[in-house]
Amino acid sequence: ERKIAIIEKLEKQFGVKEKKVSARNADDALLALSQQDFFVLSLDQKLKKKIKEKKGKMVEIRGKNFFKLTEA
Repeated sequence: ERKIAIIEKLEKQFGVKEKKVSARNADDALLALSQQDFFVLSLDQKLKKKIKEKKGKMVEIRGKNFFKLTEA
């Protein structure tokens, strides 16, 4: 529920949009998007590590009310 509220806030504040991607699985799709002009938000530690290794972009949640945008 709290996670959904954060996503809705991002949609309203920053105009977050949905994008369709062809990939073998969700992780591969998110990894591909992170290497384009998209920031990926995920709690999956393995995916976050892959995104960092590939120098992708992601949103990291810090505490209750903060998030950090990370770019390579």
